Order: sequence, then structure tokens, then C-alpha cells
Amino acid sequence: MKNFPAIIWSKNRLDQIDDLYLSGNYYFYSESNIIQNGNWSILGFQGNGTLNGKFIKSNAELFEQILPALDSGAPINTFSGSFRGAGIAYLKNNSSDTLYALPDILGEAILYHYSTSGIEILTGDLQVIEKLTTRLHLPLTKSIDYSLELAVSSNGGFTHSSYIEVSSLDMLQYAMVSRSGINIEYYEGSEEFFNSPISNEELLDLAANEIQENVRAAASNRSLHKIAHLTGGFDSRLVLAAAKAQGVVNQFSFFCKGDPVQEDTKIAQSAASKVGAVMTVNNGTPSDYQISDYGGALLSSMLVSSGILPIGPSAGHQESDVTLLSGGYGETFRSFYGTRIGQLNGRKLSGEHFGSTIWGSYLFSPDGKGLFASDFITNYASRIDAELDKGRGLGIAEEDLPDFLYLQIRNRYFVGFITTNWNRYINRFDPLYSPSGVKLAFKLGLQERIDNLIGFELMKKMCEPLLSVPFDSKKFGESVTNKHGYTQPVSYNHVRPKFDDSVSSMPLPIDSGVLTVPRATQDDVQYAKKINSRASQVAGRAHARDAVSQVIRVLSRNELAKIFNLEEIDMLVKRPANTRVRIRTLYALLSSFLWLSDKKDSSKILCTPPKS
Repeated sequence: MKNFPAIIWSKNRLDQIDDLYLSGNYYFYSESNIIQNGNWSILGFQGNGTLNGKFIKSNAELFEQILPALDSGAPINTFSGSFRGAGIAYLKNNSSDTLYALPDILGEAILYHYSTSGIEILTGDLQVIEKLTTRLHLPLTKSIDYSLELAVSSNGGFTHSSYIEVSSLDMLQYAMVSRSGINIEYYEGSEEFFNSPISNEELLDLAANEIQENVRAAASNRSLHKIAHLTGGFDSRLVLAAAKAQGVVNQFSFFCKGDPVQEDTKIAQSAASKVGAVMTVNNGTPSDYQISDYGGALLSSMLVSSGILPIGPSAGHQESDVTLLSGGYGETFRSFYGTRIGQLNGRKLSGEHFGSTIWGSYLFSPDGKGLFASDFITNYASRIDAELDKGRGLGIAEEDLPDFLYLQIRNRYFVGFITTNWNRYINRFDPLYSPSGVKLAFKLGLQERIDNLIGFELMKKMCEPLLSVPFDSKKFGESVTNKHGYTQPVSYNHVRPKFDDSVSSMPLPIDSGVLTVPRATQDDVQYAKKINSRASQVAGRAHARDAVSQVIRVLSRNELAKIFNLEEIDMLVKRPANTRVRIRTLYALLSSFLWLSDKKDSSKILCTPPKS
């Protein structure tokens, strides 16, 4: 598992990490060698992406593509304006002795900022912060606010980190480090990012070119396996369209998770057949073993992600020479939160209105009649208000603010973080990462975003025949019908595509002993269908409830009252959870509490078990 680079700034000399000393007030952690070229040095690089049409995943590859900009003295603008993907570049201006941490412009790779008296750390890797603070005997406190955000919204971000001492930079921002300390700056051009002077037609062409260039660059990357996700949905099919348009569809094998008899799988296979794509049973994320008990699997993912997200890589996954394309970032061309908030009609959007509309009264009730106490919800709403004000400061119209929140928060702390976290093991990349597509989305009206007008026009431009294969649900609205006369097909002939010679892997199951839940019975399956929940969660809800109640019992009633509505939390842990939202909340609390209460026994989840 890779660890990513980090800049450490300190007022005083730090003997504990003297092996990381760089110069002046600076220390630098990296697993790669520093590359120096005249006035500039490439200190390190995290993640992967495209730059100048080339796939970048290392210091050396970054240096090769950014060299002209280093020579001209403009590497910051070159990186922010041309790099696409989840990546952070670390540069040093040797003449001014200034360091720069440059995240990708949309902030897919989150840059964290640890700060305590006299010492600051910049990195895209919370595991590195954990290791450095341990070596330096510095405080690092798990954030209950972040963990409970996961229970409310399935992602964090309004609380910027899973640790109290750690904040994060926003999208469009980078960090400049001098001997006097760290300054956070906006990239050049940020003031017009959401109000682009470029015409809609040109932005659409630029977006199509960016996506196709992304796919073409990924196809050229030297990798043992090149795999792309493909489902019955829209976004992964748009990646397929770009691959077909660029003539590189044969460079990838396409993977669809699910049973071959499921409709989603059949639709994906028919789309692949339409363009002659080859499919695979290789999911692109190999592992030596797999935590088999439900609680252990949740905790394992939380430990690998440092408490940010309970999904993604976990114990047993291994570094592999795989390039994996996903359909992430397609949602940035549409409306995610705006669909539910709707037209504001001149009203100002508040954090309270946003939260109660998006997550409902059980999870977000300002009067404290839901699951959480009113003080907790009030503080949560104030954090949402702070993000809304950032959007207003960037010139975003009020009715577009919900989709700004998606871009700034959920897209980074869920979609982007999943990709970033997988980049510890493989080269995962979201080729729909298109700044021009985002700019275009914010020039359109809310209804056009809701109707997925950009997505339709991109697919039509890149591979129109793929629009003749149905999707797993309705993907376009009236804006598309009125402008293009398109009606989504409802019937099709299932055509099974060719498959490569991969075989399904069967990782060794390991029971960590954290929490085992029973297998779903037929009654569980039927009840899960009735309430639109997961059968496995229905089957294990009593066990999950018992595990959560054990943690709850450790806390005093006064402590609980600061966070929860006592009547509701008592009901949740004493009675069977019988609705979708209560069952989902129970498991979300379980993953958060497992991580919050985990101490020194985490090694049994993270380490490779001894071979028999």
C-alpha cells in the first residue's frame, strides 16, 4: 500500500524526523526521489491523471510533462489549467525557497492541513498524518462530528476531516509554504470558473475533447490490466462512448458487477456488444484475502480511509499493476442536490432548509425531534451555511448553490475520495473529470441540468449508437426531448459480448471477530424488497443494534443528550429497526462507532494474516 507525500513546516528543529529534513523550516516525506531542474524541483506527486495528453502517475512522468512550464517559470498555472484527475503535485522554487502543494483544480484529491502549535502538515494522506503525529508525539483527536455526518449523509465534508486538528483546502485552492508559514491561495482564474465567458457550444466541444483525451491517455498507460467499469447506467456508458470515439475500446476490458441474469448486467452487456467491447470478470481490485465478518469489513475500510468513508479498499487488497476507469464525475454535469431543492424563487438558501430537505426530518430536524439533538443540528447547519457563503463568494447564483455543494462536498468526499483511496493500490481514474463540463453545467439552467442535457449531447457527439440501447432507468428529461426529439428506448435484444480469459478470483475469507451477522433468509429478502433495503442489513439488524447499544451504554445520559434526541436513540437501540432509513442509520452509526472506539487492536484488521 502506497503512502502519499507530505510537507511538514515547523518553527523549531524536529529531531524525531530529522531523516525527512529538507531545508529551512521544511521537512518532506515521500516514497520517491526529488527531481531538480534549475530554479524548480519536483518534490513529489500523489495519484494519477492526465497532463498534455499523457497519463501521469509518478514524479518522473510529471517532470517530463511540466518541464517547459518549469523553464518558463509558470508551473502552477500549467498544472491547475491542464492537469485532470485525482492528484497533488509538490513543487519547490529553489531560488525563493518556497514550497507549493498543488491539488487538482476540482479538488478530487483532498489536500489536508494539520495544525498545532508551531507545526503544520500538508498532505493528501491522513495515514501519513497519523504516522507523523505519532513520531512527533503530537495530538490527533478523532472527530465525532465528522463520524456522525457519515450517519446523516453517507459522506463527510461539511466537517472537513475525521480528525479535529485537521482541516482541508477547498476546490480551486492550493497551498504556498514559506519560512514564515503556510498560505492558502486560489488558483488564477477561479473568480470566473463558475461564470465562464466561453460560449456554451465551445465549452461542450472542450468537454468532449477533455473526456476523450482522458480515455486516450489512460489507454496509452503501460499497465498489465486495463479495466473499465460498465453498468446499465449512464456515466460508465459515456466512458465507453469516449473509448469508442477514440478507437481505443479494444485497449480495455469492461467489468459489470452483478449476476448475469440481472437486467443491469444484460443492459451493460448489450451496450458493450453495440461497440464491440470485450468484457471481463476481473474487477480490477485484487486481494489476497477478504474480511468475512460484517463488522470487521466495515472497520477495515474505515481504518484504511482513516475514518473518512466505510467503503473502498480494505484489509487484504494488494498493490497491482492495474489501470481502472470508473464513471465518477458524470454527476457534475447534472443536478444532484438541486433536483430535490428545486427552484428557490428569490429565496435565500439556508443550511437548515438544505439539510431538512435533502436528508429528511428523522436525520436533520432543527427542533431536535429527529434522531439528533437540536444543538448538534444547529452546528451542522452552520457548517452548511459556511459552504454556501463560499459559493456566493465565487459568484454562484442562489439556485445553483445546491449543486455547488455537491461539487465542493459530496463529489470530493465520496466519489473523489473513493478514487484517491484506491490509488494506494492501483491506478484508478475518472475520465469524466472535465473542468469545461463543470463550467458549462453552471451556465445552464437548473432544469437543463436535471434533464442531463450535457450528458446527452456528449454521448451524441462521441458515439450516438449507444443511445439506442436502453438504460437501467430514465436518464433524460424534457429539455433533451424538446431540443433533440429523443425518446429513450425501452426494449432491446440482449446480446452477450465477448469475454476475455480472466477468471473470477476467490480471496481467502478471514473472520476478524468484530461482528458476524447471520445470512439473509427468504423472509429477510422479501422484507428488504418491501422497504427497498439490503437483505444483508435486514438479516443483521438485531446484531448491529446490539453492537451500537454497547457503545451507547458507555456514554452518560448527559453526553448522549448533547448529540442525540434521547427518546429516539433509545428507540433505535432497544426496538427492531423496521424502516429503510432506520436500518441504514443503524449501520452508519455502527461503522462510525467502530472507528471512534477502536484503539490498539486495529493491527489485526490491517495486517496480512499468517499463511497456514
